[in-house]
Amino acid sequence: MVGPRFLSSLLVMPRPPAQLWCRMSVTFICALVAVLGPTPKLVGTYTYLIMTAKDVSFPPSANPSAQVEALIVNTIVVLIGLGWSNLGLACAAFAARRYGINSSISRVIQACFLITLGFFARSRMPRLTLASRAISFIGIWHVARAPGTLEWDYHNFTELLFAFSIAGAASLLVSLVAQLFTHPGGYANDLVDVVEIIKDLLQHSTSQTITNGQKSTLQTGTLHSKSLDKALALHISYAYSVYELRVGKVPVKAIKPLLITVNRIREALAWGKAPALEGTETPSRESSTLAQLDDPCSACAIAIADGISTLQAAVGKCFGIRLPNDTHKTIDLDDPLMAQTNIANARAGLKAALNPIVHETNKTCTLGRVESHHKELFRKSLYSVSLLQISSELIHALALAHDLLTIHHAAPRPYIFFPRPSWFWLGMSPRSVVAEEDIPSTPRSVTETGTEFGEDRLLFDEARMAPLPVPTTTAHGRKWSLVNVMCTPAMLHARTRLSNWLWRARHSKDLQFAFKHALGIAILMIPAVLPESSSAKQYYDSSYDVWAIISFVYVIEPNTALTWRTAIWRVFGTGLGALYAFAAWYIVGTNPYGVVVLAAEIFITWLVRLSTPGVGIVASITIPPLYAKSGVRAQLFTGNAADGTSVKRDTGGLPDTVFVAVEMKVMVTYNIRTDLDAADGARGTVVQVITDDSNRTGSYTAHIQELNRPPICVLVKLWSTKVKKLGDLDEEVIPIVPIWSQVTEKNSSYGGRNFR
Repeated sequence: MVGPRFLSSLLVMPRPPAQLWCRMSVTFICALVAVLGPTPKLVGTYTYLIMTAKDVSFPPSANPSAQVEALIVNTIVVLIGLGWSNLGLACAAFAARRYGINSSISRVIQACFLITLGFFARSRMPRLTLASRAISFIGIWHVARAPGTLEWDYHNFTELLFAFSIAGAASLLVSLVAQLFTHPGGYANDLVDVVEIIKDLLQHSTSQTITNGQKSTLQTGTLHSKSLDKALALHISYAYSVYELRVGKVPVKAIKPLLITVNRIREALAWGKAPALEGTETPSRESSTLAQLDDPCSACAIAIADGISTLQAAVGKCFGIRLPNDTHKTIDLDDPLMAQTNIANARAGLKAALNPIVHETNKTCTLGRVESHHKELFRKSLYSVSLLQISSELIHALALAHDLLTIHHAAPRPYIFFPRPSWFWLGMSPRSVVAEEDIPSTPRSVTETGTEFGEDRLLFDEARMAPLPVPTTTAHGRKWSLVNVMCTPAMLHARTRLSNWLWRARHSKDLQFAFKHALGIAILMIPAVLPESSSAKQYYDSSYDVWAIISFVYVIEPNTALTWRTAIWRVFGTGLGALYAFAAWYIVGTNPYGVVVLAAEIFITWLVRLSTPGVGIVASITIPPLYAKSGVRAQLFTGNAADGTSVKRDTGGLPDTVFVAVEMKVMVTYNIRTDLDAADGARGTVVQVITDDSNRTGSYTAHIQELNRPPICVLVKLWSTKVKKLGDLDEEVIPIVPIWSQVTEKNSSYGGRNFR
């Protein structure tokens, strides 16, 4: 019966976390939008970057507040990157109009803009890591790939903006939907959870102390360990929550004092269960006396448990946390005050019962000169004192709960609590985003942090504090010269500050990393700025070596050891993504439904949860540009007309077969089949190849679809030639009938061959 057992094991498997469901849903939405018909008209050649932008800038999250915050920050940075890169393209186009379309000045301007962007757009702040990487990618995609033109095209701004907008909107939509099925996280939710554990621990400890049972010892120890871990995690949870965007009536800072209260209650329960000292057993005549503490201890523990439940309900109502039996909905404004009164009465009763018993026992031991301690007396009295301490802390916590309910009732409407931008906010990484690497922060030197004073700094301070010698003779007049000006107090102070700044800049790890980052981009950018006729430039365009620059940006780290460690895993992720993209294309080809299903990256999505999530993330980024651009992107046709007759060649030396590919750079040399009067030699890019099903032979070779005759039409987007808008076609797009001498291939990306 292997089948039923396997099925039952699948049914009892744990549910995937909300973060995983969100990631899979966002990937599915992005893949679905990418294969829709209208999308290429809005995104152009950047259709496959919709899925890449999801991992680069807008990773999905189950927390709407964190998603909105990331959306705002990353959108601002994306707009800055688009503005800077398009400014570089506009300057390059202006230089091309003045010095020629293939001038070296135009190419140098593009390279300078990209290198400058690579120097400044790099941050080790956790909240700016994705943003800085996105702005680098935008500059690379634009400046390193855009063909040289005489005029700037606004599509360079809108197409990539639309691709990033789809990814951001999909992540936000899924995050808002996930909020309906998941409990809100944050400090308030963690506080309610740890208080619930403390309440269970209180009940077990009370039962164990009164009955002297040994069965629940293991469970009590487990609860102690669990409460310790949860209480220590509250500090990190509060640090995250205080810097998150939130909508509510009560600020998170209002429950910050409960952080100390929870730790004090946990500590009181911890030393309340301390093992008894070695000594004599309690005589039977004193057992009845010590039994008088059982009822007051139980009453105090019950009152404390009820007070904890009231505190949970108050926090749940103020912060929108669902509790069992809807206790957060039934709590009233006076309930914390009533719980305070009950705890105070139980505390007074326990204290009144404990004092005479301890006093009488100590008196008996003193008169009898007994030096040992009674185990039961020690255990019960110690636990009673811990209950008194817990009740005192809980009374203050209930007073705070009453204030929370007062603020909640007085608030007319929910407010938006914005995170205050600061260095601490930038230094806190959003906890809802999956971290790429568990990398400890690089320790900084004294001169970088500025928290201590080095020897050189002390020398500078002494130079500032030392008074100038008082002249003993009166000068007849000051002769202003360069030497005298440089020796004035103000100039000495400025020179000292400049020297200090230069020393810091020379030893700054951030500045060194920025230079290394910009230098690597400059080296890899060399083929991109070469003339169009050079073989290196043609290879760069045909092989999309722009991804070499992107890989460098993604792998480079502040130190060499970390770069090697990161590079190994990310190279492995790149290979895994390429293998998955090839397998997906081999299975479904260009079937849009199959593209949506397999491009959803179910396999890669699970890899992101591994201990090395950088593998899955890099693989996710690798899949779209390979898979979305695979399949039938080139057409092979022979020199036969529709009736099967051979078409005459107007130009000799042409091959018997001709290749046309999407994104191919072509030159329109002769145009007689369209109503458009295009000048000879107009250059452009193939955006679509229109064929009919009867023209396909079904033969696939190296991603090439073989045709029986030339396609019906080839849509070419011209670069610099101005044309009128034709029907439903985009601006500067003309239909071309490809009959040999009409289309001359310059550079092809997929399946093409160079010919003239």
